[in-house]
Amino acid sequence: MRLFIAIKLPRNIVEVLIKLQAFIINEADIDVRLVDPQNFHITLAFLGDCNQEQLQQIKVALQAIEQQSFTLCLDSCGVFPNFKHPRILWVSLLSTAAQEFVLKIQHAVLPIMALDERDFKAHVTLARIKMVRDAVTFKDLIEKVGVPKECFKVVNFVLFESHRTEKGSLYKALETYNLV
Repeated sequence: MRLFIAIKLPRNIVEVLIKLQAFIINEADIDVRLVDPQNFHITLAFLGDCNQEQLQQIKVALQAIEQQSFTLCLDSCGVFPNFKHPRILWVSLLSTAAQEFVLKIQHAVLPIMALDERDFKAHVTLARIKMVRDAVTFKDLIEKVGVPKECFKVVNFVLFESHRTEKGSLYKALETYNLV
């Protein structure tokens, strides 16, 4: 089973992201596969393929994490890996506590399994980009789009199982962990 650890978004933030997603898709000359809003999340750690024994160890390790609730705020739009070859359209979030929280998760899970070593960047994926017809205009739009500076309090995190399908990934929440 493929696992990841993430923060689910409150409904008011999802609504803001739906509007932002629609605005960009309507304004930009691009072909994309939109992320279903019910799948919006902030990945804290991608665990990849795990067996049943690792799953049980991960559940115990995550339960032991002590973390105060913290605030995340929507910030700006961007793309991965870069504007020359955009593949992922995202909205970033600001919080120094999120970075510290990710380090706690990594510390808890590393004795059980190796983790993706990419640097953490708090973001929500809006779309997977297939093609950009006018790269200059697209870059200008993304850099100037006004992201509402909405904030929300993170009070829990979720261990998810991911299943790939032709229409995108399906996520199943396996366990929710409350913050202090």
